[in-house]
Order: sequence, then structure tokens, then C-alpha cells
Amino acid sequence: MLDPICPGVTYNAMANSRTANIRAARFRDRQRAKGLRPATIWIPDIRDPAYRARLDAACRELAALPAAEGEADAAAGLADAFKHMSGWQ
Repeated sequence: MLDPICPGVTYNAMANSRTANIRAARFRDRQRAKGLRPATIWIPDIRDPAYRARLDAACRELAALPAAEGEADAAAGLADAFKHMSGWQ
């Protein structure tokens, strides 16, 4: 069905918030039955100029390292991250 206010935009006239809520609840139930749980994560806003400046500085610092040293730093960082994961071999 076409939206009378915004020509060219279609929408499901039968959908409403109640059916959407029911559908979402069923989806969450199926996911929980699979042993999953919902989680919210916060990620950096790459549009933020301050974050972009820190990212650019870190990239320039890495680019300035000799290749072997940069690879060693990366490998050490990964090893450090994985040692905190139980059962990781």
C-alpha cells in the first residue's frame, strides 16, 4: 500500500505495534531456547572527530614501527587477549 503522505513509500497496513511486539517476543524466545541471550554493546562512534584523531595517531604510530616490531606487538596483543579466555589453546 502506498503512503498517502509520502508517495512512493510503501508500508504494511496490517502491521501494528502489538503484532510487532508479539513477533519480537517469539523471536527472543526462540533465541533463548538456543541458549542465547540478548546483549547490548557500545562501539566507538567513528564519526566523532576526537576518536578519529586518536585512531589516526595510533595508525601513524603503527605505520612508523619496523615491520617485524609491529608484527611482534600485534602478536603479543593477541596472545594477551586470548590468555584471558578460558579453554583457549
